[in-house]
Amino acid sequence: MIVVSVTFALGDAFDAAQVERVAVEAAPRFSGIPGLKSKTFTVDHQRHEVVNLYAWDDEALARAFFSDELLAHVTRVYGVPPRIDFLPVVAQSGSVAPVRQGPARSGVLVYAIDLKRLAQFYVDVLGMQRRVADAEHIVLSSADAQLILHALPPQFRAMAVAGSPAEPRRAAAIKPFHSVPSLAAAADAMRERGGELFAEQYQGPGFLARNGCDCEGNVFQLREWIS
Repeated sequence: MIVVSVTFALGDAFDAAQVERVAVEAAPRFSGIPGLKSKTFTVDHQRHEVVNLYAWDDEALARAFFSDELLAHVTRVYGVPPRIDFLPVVAQSGSVAPVRQGPARSGVLVYAIDLKRLAQFYVDVLGMQRRVADAEHIVLSSADAQLILHALPPQFRAMAVAGSPAEPRRAAAIKPFHSVPSLAAAADAMRERGGELFAEQYQGPGFLARNGCDCEGNVFQLREWIS
């Protein structure tokens, strides 16, 4: 586990009401980011600083989250570039919300041509964890989502095609979406594992989004939160 401290020294531009408003509006956008256990917004009124604390399960995910695009965005929001410190955790007490272990109330089921390969794709790209596995199913979970991979029944396998790279199945009527620390890092991981993150990028309320496909062509959207 690692904690990342992000400090904005605002000096004479410090406005307590404004920075608190930014924090309240931004807080919900950090739910569901793979590897992020919590984000805490703090304000130092004496030093005129904003200090945001991120707790991560994985250092690689933490470092990938703070992309050049994200740093440029938060510099625009606060008016000054941040100082970022990566702080290893040497001891911890208290409790945190666990990754869901049992059946979820909602999620996504995907029929898989190559069950193990598809599961590894989502483990590597989204940081999900295996929870259940048998000959026909692999269940993957993150902090707030569950993905059930089901081996394609034998009678349908002759109709299935999964190339390398995969041919996107663009005609699907439903598109799941997932959050990642960095779209650029996800694009590299997807390419290496037989998928693709498409070039066109969209701006949402507090996030950037790009569509892509997994190693079997299933189309989904990835979101990178920018505030």
